[in-house]
Amino acid sequence: MAQRHIFKEALELDSEKNPFVNPEKLIVFAGQLTPLTSCEVSLHGDTIDLKWTPNDQYDASTYKINLALVGLYGESHLRTSIAEVRQGACTLQFDGISRKNHDYHIYVGIWDTLYGDFSNSIYCGVI
Repeated sequence: MAQRHIFKEALELDSEKNPFVNPEKLIVFAGQLTPLTSCEVSLHGDTIDLKWTPNDQYDASTYKINLALVGLYGESHLRTSIAEVRQGACTLQFDGISRKNHDYHIYVGIWDTLYGDFSNSIYCGVI
């Protein structure tokens, strides 16, 4: 399914007709839950700050934020259940990220830790 998604929805051609994966169209988490409508990310030293618009649908403490840091030319990282969706913001200590030698594309998704359901991820930008 992942390959099908990339080939059908995220693969594009650059100006020289070379294929590339458009990170803004990539879906890292997939599921039936309603995704977040917005999320902002910023990097301050070894701290990642996330801010999103809470959704009343996710008022229970079982709904958590999952975070994926995808390095297209290097390593990637996954952090699960980093905050409750109803919080609307969180700060994550990530040792060594200030010394990174490539960009990370940031994706967040919702995880229902009680039933195991997910939302599709949304793209939050680059750090």
